[in-house]
Amino acid sequence: YFLKHTSYSIDEAQELLETLEYQDAPISEKDPCNIHMIPTKRMEERFKATKLNGSRSDAGKEFELKCHSNGYAGHKDVYGRIMIHLPANTITTGCNNPSKGRFIHPWENHGITLRHAARLQTFPDDYIFCGNATAQARQIGNAVPPMLGTILINALLNIITPNR
Repeated sequence: YFLKHTSYSIDEAQELLETLEYQDAPISEKDPCNIHMIPTKRMEERFKATKLNGSRSDAGKEFELKCHSNGYAGHKDVYGRIMIHLPANTITTGCNNPSKGRFIHPWENHGITLRHAARLQTFPDDYIFCGNATAQARQIGNAVPPMLGTILINALLNIITPNR
């Protein structure tokens, strides 16, 4: 899929995919966060028509939303695929719903899983979120990414206790 939908050479594609941190760590089928919104048939067709790194407009006129049919140019990321060659967009509380942003899996025809969203936020795979899928998405989207939190806390500690 990746090579068919990009202009990367085989070597460039391989190099990019090898740099992805979790590329050798598939998400466990038993992970309670390994869930995604089940798309309708129409949504699945829209996702199939959306190229790698594509957005809502790439699916074509056939899938244009009524609210965008009057020439509306905003919200370009809704129904967009995660861009694997760039830093991720902000992970929001709607990360389990492709209509809320660029939350379609890069090459599968469904939204990202809650674990994908958590990984993008730098949560370790053993971190457990509570509640239903909506509550978990809210926790993931409202969180300060753990790696960012660590960096900020260390910077603050260096300021207030320089000789630690």
